Amino acid sequence: MSKADYIWKVEGHICAACFGRVLAKTVEGGKREFRCSNCDATWAGEAKGGCCCGMKVGNRDAGIRCVANPDRRPELLSEIIAKEVA
Repeated sequence: MSKADYIWKVEGHICAACFGRVLAKTVEGGKREFRCSNCDATWAGEAKGGCCCGMKVGNRDAGIRCVANPDRRPELLSEIIAKEVA
C-alpha cells in the first residue's frame, strides 16, 4: 500500500452519535476504518456501522439515510444530512 492509502478521506455520511462528518481510510489488508471528524467515534467495516444509515429502532432498520442536503441555506449549511427515506 502506498502512503496515500493511509490518508483520511471525507465520506458522504454523518455520524449517528453526533451528526459530524465521517472520514475513512484503507488500512492493512484492504479493510476500511471509519472515524467521526467531530466526536472521534471509530469503527471498521462499512460506513453504516456508525453512520445514520445504520440507525435501528429495536432490531428494525429505522429508514434513515445519509443524503446530500437538497436545500442548503444559512440556517442549514450541512452538505450531508440524515433523512427518513422509508
